[in-house]
Amino acid sequence: LALLLGAAGCNKGRKHIDAATKLHESGDIDGAVERLGQVRQDAPDSKEVQQAQELAVSWLLEAGDQTKDTEKKRSYLERALQWDSKSGPAQVRICEIHDQANELVLLDKCVNEALADKNEVPDDRAKPLRERLERQRLLGSSKIEDWKQLVKRFPNSKEAPEAQHKIDKVESLCVAESAYSFAEFVLPLDGFPKLIVSADEAAEGGNTRLARTLLVGLHGRIENLKEKLDERCDELQGHQFR
Repeated sequence: LALLLGAAGCNKGRKHIDAATKLHESGDIDGAVERLGQVRQDAPDSKEVQQAQELAVSWLLEAGDQTKDTEKKRSYLERALQWDSKSGPAQVRICEIHDQANELVLLDKCVNEALADKNEVPDDRAKPLRERLERQRLLGSSKIEDWKQLVKRFPNSKEAPEAQHKIDKVESLCVAESAYSFAEFVLPLDGFPKLIVSADEAAEGGNTRLARTLLVGLHGRIENLKEKLDERCDELQGHQFR
């Protein structure tokens, strides 16, 4: 009886796969994948279940590669992962979507987390993604050594010109140390005590409105000076005077 039931299950599974194959050949990817799903329902213990999974993933990857619609592509790939949660080819294609959309945070998470436990990850697709994350890490560094490493390792990348610009800027600062005179920050400080004294005198004389105006003006000048100092600190990061 068990043998008869098994044979019947195999027969059902085979029929579903044959029907799904015809649907796929006619261009009905959704109908084909849906029909493959019936193998799981009607013949869950048959060898055709594994074949149905492999076909579904293969067809969905193929459909994803053929469409230019990003959302459709994402949908096909997510469905492929529903069939096989360990599919490296499906997951790496989702990572590529993040890369193309310049979604760097999601790309990092996709490559370093989601892709980590997947099987048969195609290196020709994963390697460019890992390299882009590495270039972003080097470019975002505050060290000139990292920028130079980026230019050396990835001279033709789109990040290389920006890294070279940072290098040139820092090295030009080393040559022109006079550019780092801080007189522009010291001189405005001379006027601060006078403003404070004037505000105190106005307050003591009962002119609180004038005192407030003077103090607000002082606060604005301090904030402006702070912004300039922050910009200068950013320029000096990673820089050492020679």
